[in-house]
Amino acid sequence: MSRPVDILASQAPIPRIWAIALTGSSLIGTVFQRLILISDAAARVSRDLIDVSYTLGAPRTQVVWRVLVPACLPGIPDSLRVISIGVAWAYLVVAELVAADAGLGVMIINGMRAFDVDVIFLAILVIGGLGLATDLAFAWVRR
Repeated sequence: MSRPVDILASQAPIPRIWAIALTGSSLIGTVFQRLILISDAAARVSRDLIDVSYTLGAPRTQVVWRVLVPACLPGIPDSLRVISIGVAWAYLVVAELVAADAGLGVMIINGMRAFDVDVIFLAILVIGGLGLATDLAFAWVRR
């Protein structure tokens, strides 16, 4: 008789684990770009807003949460949309090319090995379509 842990371990989907790992690599790979973009958005906040809040007696934490964060929020999705999503997609495709057993990256590699240019272009068009859909989703959320 098998234990519940053994049954759970035997049904663990390996592709799902790879998807989590690939998504994690794209998120980790874009940390520095996101930090630079968010710090740039914070640097563009008017110094007058910060000075007025200090003049009115607000402590540093209140200035950050009530002045700085709301003033930065409109710029963060735009900067993420412009740079970080493209970089994340590039990392995702590269990670899939290197470490996956199935997917668009493997489709490109197999097409390259078999000289199937149509398969390669189809995979590239699908990746481009997914990138466009991601960009349009971010633009829709921004509105």
